[in-house]
Amino acid sequence: SHPDLTGVYVADDVAFPLVIDALNSIGKKVPDDISVVTFAHKGNQPIWQKEVTRVEIDFWQVGFNASTLLLQLMRDQKNAFGKYEIIKPELIEGQTVKKVQQNIETK
Repeated sequence: SHPDLTGVYVADDVAFPLVIDALNSIGKKVPDDISVVTFAHKGNQPIWQKEVTRVEIDFWQVGFNASTLLLQLMRDQKNAFGKYEIIKPELIEGQTVKKVQQNIETK
């Protein structure tokens, strides 16, 4: 019911196959008709016949950092309050996003 829809972002790699099945059931082909990108655990390739385009993050590192900060707060280490660390995600380009050519007009 959304003919202008060109892409879907799937929140996690576990739901990815369900989204693909739903798209197939309404006659949409990935990536010809619609692009699909998923969020995945670092090193996890969702199971599909093509390599999946995904944003990977190291959840082990996220958990480790969170646990370390929590232990520091529990030990009343005031320097841990408000501290944060950015874990950079990585875009893995697979075969689930349609390549588009954008025409840019210059004046």
